[in-house]
Amino acid sequence: MTLRRRVLLANISLVAACALIYELSLSTLASFTLGDAVREFSITLGLYLFAMGLGALASQRIHKNLVRAYVVCELALALTGAASVPVVMQVGGSAQHALLYAFIVAVGALVGVELPLLMRLQKEEASADDAVSTSLASDYAGSLIASILFPLIAVPVLGLVRTALLTGAVNAALAAAVCFVLLPRERGGLAVPACVVSVALLGLTIGTDALHFVPSE
Repeated sequence: MTLRRRVLLANISLVAACALIYELSLSTLASFTLGDAVREFSITLGLYLFAMGLGALASQRIHKNLVRAYVVCELALALTGAASVPVVMQVGGSAQHALLYAFIVAVGALVGVELPLLMRLQKEEASADDAVSTSLASDYAGSLIASILFPLIAVPVLGLVRTALLTGAVNAALAAAVCFVLLPRERGGLAVPACVVSVALLGLTIGTDALHFVPSE
């Protein structure tokens, strides 16, 4: 297995894990702030999956520079996902409801764009059947990891705000890694903002309380 394919498979697993953590974070926040946990989890899940479908359809319009498109999408997801929980927590009243759902749609759509891009890049490295099966297996493995980490480590140790910030840092780090491995000519371009975003989000994760950036959960 080539290094390029290993990087793609690792990205699929970690992207799936980050995507599920965002979904769980937003669902948990909705149930805490809006009440009726069953209703909010159900609406969040349905809206998130619907947005992923829209993103998957939108990805069909991307025909060139797939790796670059993926990196840009990953950076957008890092910033949007990291901002989702802390921003929603700062807003009150009916605006909070609308803003929460807007973030759910935005994050879901970005996830929906990047997963098909990764699968298409996989097909450049292996047969179609092999690419699909390994992509799905990596995706499901990442989701399992996230479903275990979120309730046992992320929420109890970090809280919702730091979890969102740290997940965004991981997304940005993935974008930087892809630049260094798959886009060597872009190391001075996209790699730099990706590294800056990752380090900045990691710093916010560590210094949130000291900076009073968001209230403690």
